[in-house]
Amino acid sequence: MDISKKEQDRLISHIRELYHGRFDRQEVRKLLENHNWNQEETNDFIINSEPSVVRQLIHGKTEEELADILQNQLIISGAKSNRVSESLRQFACESCDHDWWTKVPDRKPVSECRKCRSKFDAIPREDEWGWAIFRCKSCKKEFSGFGQMNVTESECYGCHTMVMPRKVLPPSRRRDPKSESKHSCDAPDCTAHRNHGQGGDHKECVHPRSRAARGKRRVVLASARHVSTGSTVNSYTPDDDVISTRSISPTLESIHEDD
Repeated sequence: MDISKKEQDRLISHIRELYHGRFDRQEVRKLLENHNWNQEETNDFIINSEPSVVRQLIHGKTEEELADILQNQLIISGAKSNRVSESLRQFACESCDHDWWTKVPDRKPVSECRKCRSKFDAIPREDEWGWAIFRCKSCKKEFSGFGQMNVTESECYGCHTMVMPRKVLPPSRRRDPKSESKHSCDAPDCTAHRNHGQGGDHKECVHPRSRAARGKRRVVLASARHVSTGSTVNSYTPDDDVISTRSISPTLESIHEDD
């Protein structure tokens, strides 16, 4: 089968992730080449063959090592489905002041900064920041605006109760605002501050223009630098699926909270 190098890399990374990084790139390449780059045939061969048969193609592993992989029910059950469980996660590099969202395997949510090439762990869900969805517990209204999970609160424009974000959305899933209510949160440094309360020194306004007006860096909370254990597989997600938020920075006047 005549396929591009990019497609070869994708197939190699996919097979490697199916087996939790237990095979290196050269081993997977050898297996795929032996099956004319047919992913399903390669996967079936690994699952259904005896370790001694697989070792005829992979000389760098002992039969005991191969048996350990092929008898691991967690690995094999995932490999049989031929699908890698993945999610769209947020990342941020403090050194480059760069943030992005990308699909990564749930097993190892790691991504590489395109600017400095350092690898980072995904920001924990409970700490994500950016364009968020809010749901008021008092009047049940749902609206959207900039915020940080478990930190900043924004005013419900229905009953004026202060509400924390319910979840943060990547740029591709953001929706157009419906109301004319402008951004305003309880962070002391919010340029549209309405004196909602004390806020607290630990709170910072997430809105990009608000941060720029205060001379602050765009990254609110950075990702932790990834410490490799040797089993992390390079992302096989196409470049088009990597979403940077740098180009999405409307003014405070043009961004309205959504009810």
